[in-house]
Amino acid sequence: MKKIILLIAVILSFSGVVKASHILGGEISWKCLSSGRYIFYMSVYRDCSGVPFTYQNETLNISGSPLPTNGVNSIIVRPDLNRFTNSGNGDTTPECTPQYGPKYTCAGGDNGTVQAFYYISDPVRLAGVPPGAGWRITWTSPPARPTDLENLNTSPFPVWLLLLRAIMYSGPNGLPADPCFDSSPQFKALPATLICRGYEFTYNHTAIDPELDSLVYSFGRTYSPPANNPLAVSFKPGYNQNS
Repeated sequence: MKKIILLIAVILSFSGVVKASHILGGEISWKCLSSGRYIFYMSVYRDCSGVPFTYQNETLNISGSPLPTNGVNSIIVRPDLNRFTNSGNGDTTPECTPQYGPKYTCAGGDNGTVQAFYYISDPVRLAGVPPGAGWRITWTSPPARPTDLENLNTSPFPVWLLLLRAIMYSGPNGLPADPCFDSSPQFKALPATLICRGYEFTYNHTAIDPELDSLVYSFGRTYSPPANNPLAVSFKPGYNQNS
């Protein structure tokens, strides 16, 4: 199975005042179980200076032709409450010394803080062979993209909606997806939105592949729905996909 990591990357700006619930990005991945089924995972990242996000079951949609032959065209992912609770209710703010002032927190709504929400599915079968362009596995956010990003044009509608994407390709020589034989790459590091003053810092995505396949990185475009024909969000003057 081909390996692809889509970095849905946004250069975050924290100079403005955010006035609504804002989803910044996220990740979709899957694990191949010994039973031949898949478990899907999703992480969603929210700007803590917006209003609270509703943490509930979400739906991953599958698109592509042909679709899985066992009739599965969507996957329910439910809140992974154990992981959420064990990560301080998803607060990704780094632990800094109090040398330069009080610690920032997500609960305090401090500018630049980010909250992570984790999801997991039940085991699921995906029968058939993915098409040449792969099965697109997507999630559409509520109308919540930040409107004060300095590098992206976040209006008019529908670019307020954020589209998370992952692609599952067929295996060598059209190997079927059922039983599964390969897991997707996974990001093991949190996105860096704040760093501690006075600390040296190097960012590493810490992406791994359970089968030790090689990985290739590139910056991905930011997209809005629809999933079958994603709308690329345009950049403001002075910015582009690689700058």
